[in-house]
Amino acid sequence: MFDNINGTFYFKFKKVNGDIRYACATVDSSVINNYHTFSNTYVKQEKPEVQTYFDLDALAFRSFKKENFLGFCTEEEYNGTH
Repeated sequence: MFDNINGTFYFKFKKVNGDIRYACATVDSSVINNYHTFSNTYVKQEKPEVQTYFDLDALAFRSFKKENFLGFCTEEEYNGTH
């Protein structure tokens, strides 16, 4: 879903509890490497129904079920939620 996106992007999804979550995210390793050091001690099994991203607010990896993706949003829409 996010495989070919470079840099920072904004999107929204429905959380398990029904709330709408807006995210400032990246999947770009050149951006992630500025905030996170990778370790080879733990490798998480990927699930095809789950989308993982790096949350630039929390500076941590997050994920959600792809079926709960509501779409991309603008930076302005994202900023209006914080």
